[in-house]
Amino acid sequence: MWLDDLNTLVGRLNERIEQHKDVLGKNETATRYALIDPLLTALGWDLQDPGQVQTEYNTGDGRADYALLAGGDTSRPRLVIEAKNLGRPIGDGINQSITYCVGRGIPYFVVTNGRDWAAYETHKPVPVTDKRIVDFSLTDPTQPIVMKMLWLWRGNFEAELPIVPVAPDRPASPQTPPSAPQPAAAEPPSSPQQPDRVIPLDEFNPSKGDRPPAALLFPDGSEKVITKWWFEIQTSVVEWLIDTGRLKEADCPVKGPGDGYLVAISPFKRNNNKFARPKQIGKVWIEADRDAPDHVRTAKRILKNRNVDLSHVRVVMET
Repeated sequence: MWLDDLNTLVGRLNERIEQHKDVLGKNETATRYALIDPLLTALGWDLQDPGQVQTEYNTGDGRADYALLAGGDTSRPRLVIEAKNLGRPIGDGINQSITYCVGRGIPYFVVTNGRDWAAYETHKPVPVTDKRIVDFSLTDPTQPIVMKMLWLWRGNFEAELPIVPVAPDRPASPQTPPSAPQPAAAEPPSSPQQPDRVIPLDEFNPSKGDRPPAALLFPDGSEKVITKWWFEIQTSVVEWLIDTGRLKEADCPVKGPGDGYLVAISPFKRNNNKFARPKQIGKVWIEADRDAPDHVRTAKRILKNRNVDLSHVRVVMET
């Protein structure tokens, strides 16, 4: 039976780790061949088919060791995997890795050293530590490992929204043949929650009366939650620019069209008229008296002024 085969594989990989830990602990390529490739193959990914798996995938912001494609769309990976050698902890460099997923609209990121695995939902508008949705180690009790591994099953990614399996309290008794695996954990719930819609900022053009987005996701993997108001688009952009050192008080005022300032060191226009609705962010000010489209246009102008690629900033719209 298919799940029994996965159980057997976990035992075999653990034996391999114990026997060859000195080599695998220093060599990423060996770790990939000995541990990662067999597990992906067992979960339905054909490593020899570029329509399913591409290695050394160019994300535009870096290279991913594996890019996994499913669901009939080969234009963009459903998830990318970063491989480390067995001796490296998987928590190193997570922020930077998630950044290139956000910038290219890749919804899931996985990191593994062959023994320990962790999966992240890259566009989820929460701190990076809360983006983790699945994690397991081959040294954990076998049955819970296998149930968590099912998230990586290729069949799960044929669906629009992959289901996160929950390990049972006691061993299950699967009866599914390996030729057509249908594990219960991969079945969609009866009333699935619709995923948030994530679009690049350069493609985001709201109209008057539209509802504000839920959050902005920035190229470094950080996010700013929009609580209620359209002006928070501007304040979120300015806060992020300040937090990342891209905007300093000495860079202000940032001039806008006409007699306006996009960001100013005091709440006054160039003609010395006061902002109609000033909002202070740290030591700088913005004009918050704008409609929805103008708030977005202004945020785009500010980012362009600081040389930020708008396609690498994402807008999360609740559905």
